[in-house]
Formats: sequence, structure tokens, C-alpha cells
Amino acid sequence: MLYHTLVKQLVERRVLNHTLLNERRVLNHTLVNQQVERRVLYHTLVNQLVERRVLYHTLVNQLVERRVLNHTLVNERRMLNHTLVNQLVERMLSVGARLAPRYRSSHVVDAAARASDVLAVGLHVTLLEVRCKPMHVLQHTHQTVIFYTY
Repeated sequence: MLYHTLVKQLVERRVLNHTLLNERRVLNHTLVNQQVERRVLYHTLVNQLVERRVLYHTLVNQLVERRVLNHTLVNERRMLNHTLVNQLVERMLSVGARLAPRYRSSHVVDAAARASDVLAVGLHVTLLEVRCKPMHVLQHTHQTVIFYTY
């Protein structure tokens, strides 16, 4: 009977050992699965971070391109304004030079110039009046354009 009891205890211990081994294996598999899930989650987060950085750099590049385009447009507007002002000055100088009377010993050499002298004098007086007024500067800092008004 003692023999049977010992054999029975031995069998119970082996069953218990197998049960513990199976539980350890299941626990190890569970831990490995959790580690794999964590790694997958980590890689997902890293990919999202990379996508956000790429999006950030794309937005920064678009902003730089817009600023460069805006700067280019402002420079083109300035050049156009300078060109228009230069054309106006040249035309006004040519009007004044072409229509100026030529007096030599109180004679009018060019009758058409004397007749149209009124236009040149009128424009000249108007320009002088505008030039004598105080200048007001209007600044619009968003577009960095400065307007001068009289």
C-alpha cells in the first residue's frame, strides 16, 4: 500500500509539474504577444511622428514659397510704380520742354507753344501745390507695402 501511495504521489507531482510547465508556457506566450503588441504600437507611433514631421516640413515649405512669391509680387509692384512714376516724370518734362515759349527779344518764336503754354503752366502749378502739402505715410505691415499720400 505504501508503494501505491508513493506511486500515486509521484504521478500527482508529474501532473502538477506538467500543469505548471503548461502555465509557464502560456504565460511566456502571453508575454511575448504583449511585447509584440507593444513593438507594433511603438512602430505605429513612430510612423505617425514621421508623418507629422513630413507634414510640418511640407507646410513650412509652402509658407516659405508663399513668402517668396509675396516678396516677388511686392518687388514687381514697386518696380511697376517706379516705372510709372518715371514715365510720368519723363512725360511731364517733355511736355514742359516741348511747350515752353521761346522769347527772343520779346518775340514768340513758336506760336503753338505760346497757345499751349497754359497747359504746361497749369500742370506745373498743380504739381507744385501737391508737392507742398505735408506727406502722410500709410503702412500696411502685413504685406510690407508703404503708400505715400499727399
